[in-house]
Amino acid sequence: LFLLPLFFFNGMEAAFAWSDFTAEVVKPLLGEAYVPLVMMVFGGSNALSSALLGKAGGKGPRSARNLLVLGSLLQVVAVLLIWTGVVGESLASTGQRWFALLVIALVFGFADACLNTLTTALLAARFRSRHEHTVKLAFAHFKFWQSLATGAAFFYSAHVALPVKCAITIGSGALGLAGLMGSGV
Repeated sequence: LFLLPLFFFNGMEAAFAWSDFTAEVVKPLLGEAYVPLVMMVFGGSNALSSALLGKAGGKGPRSARNLLVLGSLLQVVAVLLIWTGVVGESLASTGQRWFALLVIALVFGFADACLNTLTTALLAARFRSRHEHTVKLAFAHFKFWQSLATGAAFFYSAHVALPVKCAITIGSGALGLAGLMGSGV
């Protein structure tokens, strides 16, 4: 039950990275032609991080939890930098904008890998000794809440401004981290 906010945050952060980051940050700062390049960095970071985190997550629940906290905190900080305008029009040169957006894409990729790879590792470790039905139910809940959050974020995306989307993503991250810490995993 305590992990449900973390599952929800996973969906919110994914929608933010795929939609709001590309449409409202990358496109205005670099141009539409560069969105695929920035998202390739996101995808590469995500794939490499998933491979590395898969090995780290196998070292036990405590290691997985600590890395999950790190990834979530980095995600929240990156969104906070967008929200406060640190990453935005205040960056004078195109080189600064490129650097900032590529670093954020790397962070988003790492965080998304943490939230997917390590959450499943924690669920597997937590429910390993339980009945097979319980394990399936835990994974079903993860995917349900993740998908619900992604859908909700895409739904409200056209109706609210970027600062509100940032606040929602940061708030869901804070609740997700609180749930993770309260879960005893």
